[in-house]
Amino acid sequence: MPLNSRSFARTALLAVILALTSSVQAKAGDYRLSVSDRIAIKVVEWLPSAGEFREWTALAGEASIGPNGSVPVPFLGEAAAAGKSPAELGGEISKGLQQVFGLNIAPDVTVGIIAYAPVFVTGDVQAPGQFPFTPGLNVIKAVSLAGGERISADALLRGERDLISASGSAEVARGKLHRLLARRARLTAELDGESQVPVPSELSAVADGAAVVAVEQAILRANASRAQAQAASLRELINLLNRELTTLAQKQATVERQLEIARRELGNIKSLASDGLAANTRVSAIEQNVAELETRLLDIGTAILRAQQSISDTDRNLAALDNDRTAELTAELQQVDGQIDELNVQLNTQQALITDAIILGAALQAEGDELVAYSYSIVRAGSETAGTETSELQPGDVIRVTRSIRVASP
Repeated sequence: MPLNSRSFARTALLAVILALTSSVQAKAGDYRLSVSDRIAIKVVEWLPSAGEFREWTALAGEASIGPNGSVPVPFLGEAAAAGKSPAELGGEISKGLQQVFGLNIAPDVTVGIIAYAPVFVTGDVQAPGQFPFTPGLNVIKAVSLAGGERISADALLRGERDLISASGSAEVARGKLHRLLARRARLTAELDGESQVPVPSELSAVADGAAVVAVEQAILRANASRAQAQAASLRELINLLNRELTTLAQKQATVERQLEIARRELGNIKSLASDGLAANTRVSAIEQNVAELETRLLDIGTAILRAQQSISDTDRNLAALDNDRTAELTAELQQVDGQIDELNVQLNTQQALITDAIILGAALQAEGDELVAYSYSIVRAGSETAGTETSELQPGDVIRVTRSIRVASP
């Protein structure tokens, strides 16, 4: 690349990096990462000898902060992310990569926020549930996303409908959770080389727990049969190639003997021809036979090498079967763990909705003409505090809207 073109490309790439960094800072500000935030990681290294930037595409990508507050980073493992700013996390990843790869200059790591953890609105609102977080979100905005406070005249009927809806959603989520728990048990059994899927403790007292595990047991047996069939097929191919090698070796020995005889005959005929006792046509015929035998010998040698290479490739494929399956099972197990965490959050939310619907229904049935007032509380990091309509929210917050009811004075 000409010097001016390389300088232009370097300047342009630096401008892009600065723009991305500025965008993240403008969006995130002093924001501290939290569980369920989705982030994008970009790694760029400056190469002084080449005078250009190089992006580490293998490390770039998107990731979600898990329930333990960490995010997976290639070569570094789990990096603690919750409670840190994007810039702080990027700096720690940069230092870690510099140490792992022994770099003189630490690579530039940019962490951007793709999506924040959602907020949850529960209690006396029209449409309880989870909603996307955006910077500047406060209580009244979140309540508006949930349809506003529940103030309609048919509040009692709606509470009954909410109870039925929340109960149904919880039952569906619970069924999915049971199936995922059984799948996790099956994946763990496969990774450990077990032939039986144990019943998870969470399903031991569940009515359909044994049936759900039986389905995964059937899948385990099918996977084991398929793996055995693949291994048997590869072994049979190796045996076939070995038999072919044996045949080729026999042909090679036969052709070598024929070639040795033909060469001796050619020497004798040439001696006779030089004495005028044999025709030159006879010499030419034997020379042609020798050439054909040499060509056949070369073809056989090539076929032997090709068969040996096929055996070597098949041996590698056979050895890779277990490694590939282990990698697939590990990836699937990680995915299932994430889905289980999501379902547990959904079940907790639905259970809260069920409890609120029961309490509200009982209150409405007990009260006559009521005066209604609403109060708000924010559940954050396991603790609940009172809030107002203008209270600023953070990703992952749960906003609880409470309707106060009292009998009107006569």
